[in-house]
Amino acid sequence: MASILTNFTPLILNKQMNKIKAIGLLTGIFLSVIVSAQKTMVYTHKDSEYETAIGLFQKEKYGAAQKSFVKVIETHNDPQSLVRIDAEYYNAICAIELFNKDGELFLKQFIKNHPESSKVKTAYFYLGKYNYFKKKYKDVLKWFDK
Repeated sequence: MASILTNFTPLILNKQMNKIKAIGLLTGIFLSVIVSAQKTMVYTHKDSEYETAIGLFQKEKYGAAQKSFVKVIETHNDPQSLVRIDAEYYNAICAIELFNKDGELFLKQFIKNHPESSKVKTAYFYLGKYNYFKKKYKDVLKWFDK
């Protein structure tokens, strides 16, 4: 009887090892699906370009941020979209920070197109700051008084 048990012991242990391997394999597949699904959500999120642009802006990488904001503006067709409005604002601020000639124009257009925006007061400040560096002191006072 003892010899019969010793003959079946490797078979029993082998079946248990196969079950453990199968559970491990299924767990690995399940986790890889979850991880890839999360990665896909991050990279396909509609406003990921906007989030990238904001990150670049916060790091004061205005040239790269401006390019990203322009892409956001081009992909958001609704002129009243909050994301597009914010992208227009930040695009103008990037142009001001880079001392681009069109920065003043962009900010004035932003103020004209979105007078209800909470960012208008900050736009006035940036216009004042821009004119200060241009040594247009009368314009500085005009923008700071608004």
